[in-house]
Amino acid sequence: MLNDAAKAAPAASKPAKSKRKFSAQALQHMREAQRRRRAKPGESVEVKAAKPKRRLSAAGRKAIVDALKKRWAAKKAKTA
Repeated sequence: MLNDAAKAAPAASKPAKSKRKFSAQALQHMREAQRRRRAKPGESVEVKAAKPKRRLSAAGRKAIVDALKKRWAAKKAKTA
């Protein structure tokens, strides 16, 4: 009896959901954090040094400012 009911009503097929994927860098961060959490008290864990933050050079900043001034001047001239 039970077997007949299972055959009569097939399971509704649902579209497969895509799995969430993490970048390699995110996975590495999670692994390092987990390693630090699981470390025994007093035990040191090797951690890679973070990359230094990128800085904007004075020349780069000046180029951006000049481009913005040029764009705003064109916009002002168009409306005036």
